[in-house]
Amino acid sequence: MTKLKYVRGIPIPDAPWFIDKNVEDTLDLVPHDGDIIIASYPKTGTTWLQYIVLQITSKGELFPNFEECMYKYAPFLEASGTSVLDAMEKPRIYKHHCPYDKVQKNGKAKYVYIYRKPEDTVISYYHFMYELGYDVPAFDEFFEEFITGDIAYGHYFDHVLTYYEQKEDEGLLLVSYETLLLNKKEEILRIAKFLDEEYFQNLSSDDKLMEKVLERTSFDYMKKNLEVISPNKAENVPKKLNFFRKGVIGDGKKALSADQLERLKIVAKEKLRGHYVSLKVVGEYLHNPPNQPSRTTIAQNLKENNCYRRGVLELFNQFLRNLRSMPKTKIIRGLPFPGSPWYTIKNIEDTLDFVPSDGDIVIASYPKTGTTWLQYIVLQITSRGKSFPTFNDCLYKYAPFLEKSGTSVLDNMEKPRICKHHCPYNMVQKNDKCKYLYIYRKPEDTAISYYNFMINLGHEPDLKVFFEEFMTGDIEFGHYFDHVLSYFSHKDDDNMLLVSYEKLQLNKKEEILRIAKFLGEEYFASLSEDDELMEKVLEHTTFDYMKKNLSLERPHPKEKEGHTRKVDFFRKGIIGDGKKSLSPEQLERLQKLAMEKLKGTDILNEWFEG
Repeated sequence: MTKLKYVRGIPIPDAPWFIDKNVEDTLDLVPHDGDIIIASYPKTGTTWLQYIVLQITSKGELFPNFEECMYKYAPFLEASGTSVLDAMEKPRIYKHHCPYDKVQKNGKAKYVYIYRKPEDTVISYYHFMYELGYDVPAFDEFFEEFITGDIAYGHYFDHVLTYYEQKEDEGLLLVSYETLLLNKKEEILRIAKFLDEEYFQNLSSDDKLMEKVLERTSFDYMKKNLEVISPNKAENVPKKLNFFRKGVIGDGKKALSADQLERLKIVAKEKLRGHYVSLKVVGEYLHNPPNQPSRTTIAQNLKENNCYRRGVLELFNQFLRNLRSMPKTKIIRGLPFPGSPWYTIKNIEDTLDFVPSDGDIVIASYPKTGTTWLQYIVLQITSRGKSFPTFNDCLYKYAPFLEKSGTSVLDNMEKPRICKHHCPYNMVQKNDKCKYLYIYRKPEDTAISYYNFMINLGHEPDLKVFFEEFMTGDIEFGHYFDHVLSYFSHKDDDNMLLVSYEKLQLNKKEEILRIAKFLGEEYFASLSEDDELMEKVLEHTTFDYMKKNLSLERPHPKEKEGHTRKVDFFRKGIIGDGKKSLSPEQLERLQKLAMEKLKGTDILNEWFEG
């Protein structure tokens, strides 16, 4: 496997010229008004686009070598750091490979993102890593890393979607590598017009300047004049590094096997389903997007079947009949969310945009790590042991799950408002005067609990397939370790409390008191001074009590309309179920991935000691 290190959940090349501080500074940089940011996944045409932008803004200036482009006039921030920008003249031009949702934004800056067919991207990426002198694995292994996202800058399709989701933004221009290659003059004029009307006028009214820019951005010219001297990793001596290998379309189809092309096609369809991404991104992959019932179709069916008059349960049954033909997930701002109809895009986006009020209590987690248990513990602490008649009261009234309920339900809630979500920390809005609780759990138990919960909901996942999805992050709410890391990196924040599922199981009373103290001294005093209240809270938060009293009625996906089933949010409530259910090979792979993803964190000792 290509050596990686993780900075805020992003896999970065484990190379000396990618220092953590430079990467973090890149993620924290707030662009100035008028800045031009070139972004991309590696080997999709970034450097070509970088040079095109330089040629447009400099009116065809001659650059003596590539180092001046890379470090002086349009620096690559992860390698150079952001301090180089301080002395630059306006417009400042720079580039990075970071996903859109990981970087800071400025509505008055210009963002240009280039993308390319995936089969050509993987081939170009492989050759470039080899030329850099990395210990690159055999191509078949490299292809597996690319298709699972275990590679520098993560999964290609996830990366593309973080920008494609913002395609309507006035400050963002999407550039297709293939369109640029086939219609270069028109595309350069389009880029110039996006950057500024002045640049467009310069090029469109001056044929000599246009010809100069076209010549200097040809691959023959760039390969001849823009080589860069880079250290040879193997020999520790300088070598010429060519950033411009072929500049062709279709190299991937010649180099990849039929099986690899087919697998790439399947992953593209899964990842980009529901997004009619330009055909240039995925070749012919989305030329015939899978048939899905549109909202109009569903609504029409509802009317025809008189579901409106049959109440809420029948309405859900109608949705469930369409569920199998709908995508398993939908990508919103780069993160996979459940594809089911009761997770509306508006509710999810409202959750991501929601700014908590002072005093709010926000419970966050990855699915099936103990969220609902923690939710009920917090309710018991703040209500002083109140009995709730149904779980629906907890889930929708007293501590709503925002991705499903939306944020409008919070408007009429009394303080302290309690809510929960499954979103990563870096994707949500913050307030230093609210309280965040994040619960986490051993990965093997999380995977098995998640798998069984999907069965409990009426799905029929295959455990081997589900495990692979869990390992790669091709699952609702993304990769577990990335999710954990997004919160764990804030473990020292005064308003953040991390709760271990295992510690809560083994030392429940002490952990409940710790949670109470974090929420407010008055809650801690109430519990620590009132033994009867403490016993009531301990009893109400046992799994036996919760399983008996807090089941949730849901429509049955396989039975006739009107049939409901109990969805049990509390299955076993034990530690070690994953070790009994997963094979030794699966457990070893899971531990190895955790060691890579969470390297340097205390959580590894907590999970794997002994």
